[in-house]
Amino acid sequence: MRKSTVKTGLTVITAGIAVVTVSTFCHEWLAVVLELTHESEIHLIVAGLFWGGLCGGLGAVITVTGFFRTGGGREVRLLLSFLFLVLAVILFFVLFYSSVENPRQPRPRPGDTITI
Repeated sequence: MRKSTVKTGLTVITAGIAVVTVSTFCHEWLAVVLELTHESEIHLIVAGLFWGGLCGGLGAVITVTGFFRTGGGREVRLLLSFLFLVLAVILFFVLFYSSVENPRQPRPRPGDTITI
């Protein structure tokens, strides 16, 4: 097992999970900060899901390649990379659970009336 390749793969998987998490749960905040239109916000979500999935798949291929290669000469620690991966997965599922339990109200469209 080549630990440096496995560590790179775990890092790429973690980056993919982070991109999916940000594009899924923080898209409204990003749209406000970047001053995006509604169509651009939807494009941001789709692009985030695409690139996050691509990074996750690439990271899985790199990790499996690292498992099958013979060992390298330098010492590499995998615990920190694995810990970040686990924390990213836990954060995603906590945000997913909170969004299911407390769904957000839909944003009013231009021209909608608000009853107080």
